[in-house]
Amino acid sequence: MLPGQRFRLRAGTLGVDEGSGQRRTMVTLPAGSVFRVCAGGQAGPDMVEVEWDGKRILMFAVDIEQRGESIEDG
Repeated sequence: MLPGQRFRLRAGTLGVDEGSGQRRTMVTLPAGSVFRVCAGGQAGPDMVEVEWDGKRILMFAVDIEQRGESIEDG
């Protein structure tokens, strides 16, 4: 996955919102959600940082690959 690449989810998927504090919160990105991979988005070997709904969210790369479809800018 490349920084700036956009995806649309075909199925609801969990992500982790690190928020502005130390507490992490699980969030569900619903089917149809569109998000963008952040620059430097690799957050570990299995996690990717994405921007969704104005927030930075961590998602499993495998979830994006299995449940997402790449979309073109336009």
